[in-house]
Amino acid sequence: MENKNQKRALSFSMLSIVLCVAMLIGTTFAWFTDNASTGVNLIQAGTLDVELQKSEDNGKTWTTVEENESLAFQKAAEGEEILWEPGVTYNLPLLRVVNKGNLALKY
Repeated sequence: MENKNQKRALSFSMLSIVLCVAMLIGTTFAWFTDNASTGVNLIQAGTLDVELQKSEDNGKTWTTVEENESLAFQKAAEGEEILWEPGVTYNLPLLRVVNKGNLALKY
């Protein structure tokens, strides 16, 4: 009688192991075969287009600062070196940041 119970317990154990392995393979297979598509939908939050402009005539006309253009300091006297010491100030041309996109810009 004890031998019959052992065989039955061993067969249930083997069946449980096979079932667990099959479920493990099934879940792993689902990880690698999942697919989601949106068709032709385009999700776009907005566009950010920032432009830096400068004015050399006190704000009457504004020109766009090019990508590789450097901004020069306006010196008090011709030929004067720019010395970074306390109390010395130099001015840049008038600058403004213009938002050409449709997103809010904080700078």
